[in-house]
Amino acid sequence: MDNSMSARPSGWEIASRAWRSVFQAMGRMPVLFGSAFVLFLLLQLWALVLINHTIMQGLPVWVFFAGVFVQNIVSSLLTAPVAVAVHRWVLLSDVQPGGLSWKAPYTRLFFLWALSLHLIYVIMNLPTLSFTAEMVRSGIVGKRPSPGIFLNLLPILAVMIVSIYLALVFPDVAIGEPSASWALRAKASMARVRGNFWLLVRAAILAFLPLIVLQIILAFATNHVSGRAVFREDLLSPAAVARTLIGGLTAVLGIGLAASTVSWLYSWTRTEKPEVTSG
Repeated sequence: MDNSMSARPSGWEIASRAWRSVFQAMGRMPVLFGSAFVLFLLLQLWALVLINHTIMQGLPVWVFFAGVFVQNIVSSLLTAPVAVAVHRWVLLSDVQPGGLSWKAPYTRLFFLWALSLHLIYVIMNLPTLSFTAEMVRSGIVGKRPSPGIFLNLLPILAVMIVSIYLALVFPDVAIGEPSASWALRAKASMARVRGNFWLLVRAAILAFLPLIVLQIILAFATNHVSGRAVFREDLLSPAAVARTLIGGLTAVLGIGLAASTVSWLYSWTRTEKPEVTSG
């Protein structure tokens, strides 16, 4: 596919190319994306059961935390082959035959990188999860902001910033670029993102804006904006079914968009010498 870009792409150019590339990848690899969608649906259902049967049944909070860790491991496992396929499509015009596969060494390495970031985020988010669990049990979620959210905002923000600087590690791994160590690969990503941080942020916001709007519309349409309603609904209610289906779709599409967005910036930083600016 055509990887040519302007001397310095805009956030809109990267975002529009990301959407186009994702749809092209879906058309070329329907079995892979279809199987990922089904498995993410099952993961969404498992997450709903986890919430309803640990928090609402009064089980110890550590059971909920253990479930969240398992969910993130499975999520990273499913993310790896989808993201790798999109990275390789954008950068190499490579088509992954069949469904999800973890045979390639670069896919397994990608999984380890994704899992590391997922678990770091979960660990930093534990205070918020603990506060939320207790407030759901007491029935006051939705009546006032959880103090855990404000308590944990800065650490989560720090993890997000680090994740952005490490974003170019993933296409590098996906196309099998050699590296002497994890540290050197991370340093290379940070060097490429430096000066392009806000460009990547703008591109990601523009790319994900339709999905964000969709989630907001879904929340209002199902009348489940408050935490109490979300956590205490019937798992087979129309709202829960709709949220699960759209959740599975946005999970797969979101992975593809993230991979495609990062791949286009990676492609440009490999072929150009970016000017060091704020974005």
